[in-house]
Amino acid sequence: VRLEQVIADAFSVLDGEIAQVGAQVKLPDTNTQTTVDSAEIQEVVINLLQNSLYWLRRVPKARRQISVQVHRTGMDEVEILFSDGGPGVESEFQERIFEPYFSTKPDGVGLGLTIAGEIVSEYYDGQLALLESGPLSGATFHITLRKRVQ
Repeated sequence: VRLEQVIADAFSVLDGEIAQVGAQVKLPDTNTQTTVDSAEIQEVVINLLQNSLYWLRRVPKARRQISVQVHRTGMDEVEILFSDGGPGVESEFQERIFEPYFSTKPDGVGLGLTIAGEIVSEYYDGQLALLESGPLSGATFHITLRKRVQ
């Protein structure tokens, strides 16, 4: 499957909410052929997108942006960079956001990023990490996939 199409399909699931928030979305226009499981990758992307949309509501409309990039870094490694213009993750919480049951959202369960991280590590021998900075001013997540990407 084309990884960029899997990401676009995940975004289309939340088209209504994206429009409601008024987020400007920039998806990758690259063409990365992989053998990933679409449902697994969509679950990771939808989780990141739901978090972004929640936090983008807390910034001025001009900052409500989401950017996704895909880069093949080797025959058996692909990177996805998911960035938003939200408030970012406060430094005191950055080490804890992947812990089960930890959430900074009032109604959050604290399992989304945990599950997303487990999918990436267990099924793709990869890593889901929060970067200190990225293309946009808010949170930037770096996903590395090392299996099923040839």
